[in-house]
Amino acid sequence: MITTEYDGCGKCLVGVRRLSRKTDATSSPERQLDQVVAAVAAIGGHIIAWADDWEVSGATDPLTRPALGPWLRGELGPYAGIAGAAVDRIGRNQRDVLNTGYMIKDSGRLMVSHGHDGPWDLDDPTDEMRFSMEAFGAQMELRAIQKRNRDAALKSRADGRPRGKTSYGYRYVRLYTGGKVDRVEIDPVAAEIIRDARRRADQRLARLAYLRVEWWQARCRAPLRHPGFTAAAVGMSPGPACGQATSRPTPLGMSAASAADPRGGTAPPT
Repeated sequence: MITTEYDGCGKCLVGVRRLSRKTDATSSPERQLDQVVAAVAAIGGHIIAWADDWEVSGATDPLTRPALGPWLRGELGPYAGIAGAAVDRIGRNQRDVLNTGYMIKDSGRLMVSHGHDGPWDLDDPTDEMRFSMEAFGAQMELRAIQKRNRDAALKSRADGRPRGKTSYGYRYVRLYTGGKVDRVEIDPVAAEIIRDARRRADQRLARLAYLRVEWWQARCRAPLRHPGFTAAAVGMSPGPACGQATSRPTPLGMSAASAADPRGGTAPPT
């Protein structure tokens, strides 16, 4: 995508594109690109950067969007305004869209969208009403989409049809091949992988805790208080008897000399 450097001309705009679901089959990104470029060219401006929010719902507040949000919060450098393919690409929540529009106006920046002649002027009653109506239309469309999704989910649940994949570790169960989903149960193969990962994580945490106690015992010459908290309990070989040479592992974060010297001042491992 062609972009130019910020030159302070007053028409250095950030191109805004958004799509809730981005797939290889959709042509919306390219269509939005052409519309934004045409809208910017119509006012004699140029694009210095793109704020592309793919897989971002229109219900998301523009200030919190991954790509557009930092620009609106003033975290990515100077710019003269934003340009989008339509008002609904800024957002589909009327309150958020109006808040964003007035924030841009109050900061002295421009707001441009395809299909509108020139930048939006929210001080003009006609532009203000049209902008508000387009934001309201975007919100009505969002509510219709949400209702269709809820209805489809209820219908699929009643008919036993899955919507999307199950979470990792579970699987759909059908009473016969090609039949409706009867229930969801634990996948024994995936579940064993998860349990093994949990066991290894717990064992590592236990070993780190044992090393911390060992360090404290060596420094303070204090015995372990819990009789069951031993090296064998956490999968480590027991330390040598008193008076024998030590070959225990060096605690994390300590040198071998500090570990051997109980008077060392090294901080415990973290």
